[in-house]
Amino acid sequence: MDDRTMRAVLFDRYGGPEVLYVGRVPRPEPAPGEVLVRVRAFSVNGGELAARAGHVRLLTGRKFPQRVGLDFSGEVAALGAGATGVAVGDRVWGVVGRTGFGSAADYVTVRAERLGRVPDGLDLVEAAALPVATTAITALRDKAVLRPGERLLVRGAAGGVGNAAVQLGKAYGAEVTALARAANLDFVRTLGAHHAIDHRTVSPEELGPFDVVFDTTGTDLRAFRRLLTPGGRMVTIAFDQTRLAASLGYIAASAVHGRGRVRFFSGNPKRALFDDLAREVTEGRLRPVVDTCFPLEETAAAHRALEAGGVRGKYVVRVD
Repeated sequence: MDDRTMRAVLFDRYGGPEVLYVGRVPRPEPAPGEVLVRVRAFSVNGGELAARAGHVRLLTGRKFPQRVGLDFSGEVAALGAGATGVAVGDRVWGVVGRTGFGSAADYVTVRAERLGRVPDGLDLVEAAALPVATTAITALRDKAVLRPGERLLVRGAAGGVGNAAVQLGKAYGAEVTALARAANLDFVRTLGAHHAIDHRTVSPEELGPFDVVFDTTGTDLRAFRRLLTPGGRMVTIAFDQTRLAASLGYIAASAVHGRGRVRFFSGNPKRALFDDLAREVTEGRLRPVVDTCFPLEETAAAHRALEAGGVRGKYVVRVD
């Protein structure tokens, strides 16, 4: 088979998971400062589901075919001129960055600074479940500055970022309350949650107060913001896709109106943060959680499963 091409997951129109297929595209070559990675696994993330469905087509446009895959684990296959910090053969994890998707493929090129080394002894399929955990580190440690003894609420606690937030919140010394589906309550307790609550049986008014609210869903931000103590902090990594303008407008307005600003950010990890992630893993504060591992040809099934809800950790797709 022509080694100038590779397999990649593509779609030719916006729609449900059924639009995804495995096709062949040119194999990339690393530009100066870039690294070519042989992808071994990647995980499925909510942002790429929204992009595939066309919910953010103002950003993704109408040029097809388009790609999926945001994060990955694998081995360094080649270095572009001037790329430093990794060597050919290194086991690495990373993200493709904010410019788009594309890690659902045999190979991906990324800037060298967007890579980190996978800790020794960690399987690469399990490793693919963890790049998004850098978002939880940033949210709790850097944005919220979570302190020991504080009360932390995690929304979407069983999901890819949420499960990491529960683990890290416990490790950072917080009293963790996890909101999840009833079927996942025991699961989030095993991650370290002190209190596990079925989000469908309580209203926000029945909860709280909390020093930090970490939100991964983007809905009902106003109601959960009211749970903050004086000096409390709320961080969200999502917005309401059904009310996009209103949701983003409320986040912006929270900086000047009412108590407690809602801090919104999109994860954009670089090497130093991946080094922090590796340290959390090797020192036992964070472990990967893989719900199900799919082969590359069943990427559509992985998308379908995430859309159905109820994931415990991450759905990971194995490439090799």
